[in-house]
Amino acid sequence: MKDNEKNFTSRIEDLTTQVKILQLEMVSLDSHNGKLEASKRKEASAQAKGLNNQINVLQKELESLHSEKSRLNMKTNEVAENLLRTETLEGEIARKAMTEQELKEKETFLVQRDDR
Repeated sequence: MKDNEKNFTSRIEDLTTQVKILQLEMVSLDSHNGKLEASKRKEASAQAKGLNNQINVLQKELESLHSEKSRLNMKTNEVAENLLRTETLEGEIARKAMTEQELKEKETFLVQRDDR
């Protein structure tokens, strides 16, 4: 019986030691898991910050492009107005040139008539 008790006691001690080792491993794994989760959170936070920075840069670029588009639209309208004015002035010049030519022809006719 004493041998049995010794065997049981020895077995209990072995199992107790194994339990303590497993508990230490569990604490170590919990700690490691916590570090991994913290690292992942930090990485995700850095990634989110990077993406937010990219969004801000792209928004500023978009605003700049909208501003440039507005400026170009204004220039396009200005050019169109200038083209219309140019066409109007060309028409006036052509009419005045015709009127001048007609006046010269009348003057020539009158001079020739008076010379007869």
